[in-house]
Amino acid sequence: MHFDIRAVARSLLDPSNAVLYRQKAEASKLALRSLSPEQLRLIAQRTQRAAEARKRDAQVRMNAAECIHVYEKMRAAAEAEEKKEKERKEKGSKRKSEHEEEEVPRKRPNNAARSIAEAPKLLQAWLDTVKLALDAVEIMSVFPFAPVVGIPCKAAQCCTTKTEPGKANPGVCVHELESLLKAHSDYSYAWLKAKRIQWHPDAKWVRAPVEVSEVFRERARVMFTMFGTLMDKLEKC
Repeated sequence: MHFDIRAVARSLLDPSNAVLYRQKAEASKLALRSLSPEQLRLIAQRTQRAAEARKRDAQVRMNAAECIHVYEKMRAAAEAEEKKEKERKEKGSKRKSEHEEEEVPRKRPNNAARSIAEAPKLLQAWLDTVKLALDAVEIMSVFPFAPVVGIPCKAAQCCTTKTEPGKANPGVCVHELESLLKAHSDYSYAWLKAKRIQWHPDAKWVRAPVEVSEVFRERARVMFTMFGTLMDKLEKC
């Protein structure tokens, strides 16, 4: 859109327009003066709340971006470790098939032991990420899967549940979740109950984006059930 600067200047210098602008300004001042102190206070509060809401929305978006970055990093590290393990197995089977001379096995780092030692750190990082994800659930696109510490569970039923495709696959079984949560110093019935609330499928998960809402709710439902199983286990002890 093109503005004629000269026309705008002439309009501002026009005495009739100047009078009109002055009248509008005076009317605005009179309107403010006619308001009671209580009304002025309410207007100020609404303005402040709107500013705080915009600031909070910006912070939520930043937290969501950080949450997605953390999980992408964790998943990439897990996939890289899995790929290395697969390559080692393929290399070992190839040597056997070619009847190569047996070599003295080299000592490899005990990844399971290292993972167990880092369990408290992994658990805290996961709990923080879940909180960030729920704060920004409206724009979340990555589900906060729980990390596996130690040796993955080899139970037949658990392996089937974790490997079968489907929207209800949470990525871990109840035994792996128990190993992870036990790394917390406050692990107890009350602590599990407090943490289980955030996995209720009808809580914040319903506000997830439409394209992932159903999947996230199903996975949250499975996590909620597993937390309940661990609570029942502690209650019976």
